[in-house]
Amino acid sequence: MNKDVYFRNFNEAEFTEYMEKNLYDYFYELKVSKRFKNDEEIFNELKRYKELFTDGVHTKDFFLYKIVNQDNVDIGYIWYKKVSNDTVYICEYLIFDNYRNSGYGFLTIKKLEDLLIKEKIRNISLHVFSRNEIAIKLYNKLGFIVTGEEIGGILMNKTLY
Repeated sequence: MNKDVYFRNFNEAEFTEYMEKNLYDYFYELKVSKRFKNDEEIFNELKRYKELFTDGVHTKDFFLYKIVNQDNVDIGYIWYKKVSNDTVYICEYLIFDNYRNSGYGFLTIKKLEDLLIKEKIRNISLHVFSRNEIAIKLYNKLGFIVTGEEIGGILMNKTLY
């Protein structure tokens, strides 16, 4: 059977679980990246992060999906937001450990690109932590270009058409 992915909306319970787990994971990434000077700055960033979802899973211009494979198994998630009429920003993207290095990451971004082109979105931008060499390699392979750097991270962009 050929590999494939599709997107499924989070339900309320999944969203609550996602937020709880991701606050911890985000704290860890911010701490390791040395992007902030101290824990107080990190906690302020976590507070800001939490407040982004003003209407939970239904927040306007925020798109949070489970990534599901051809066997109907959840293999990760992707969260992006529409930042202008023709641009989205990938806020978070994860393929679960058991499904990495098997082509699902590539398939997911290609599926997202197809979806965005249908929605008349021309550009995808994202931030990737500098230590995430596998993700950087994937984004380069998919045609993303580095548009900037910041402490602990790289900004990338891709023009779709």
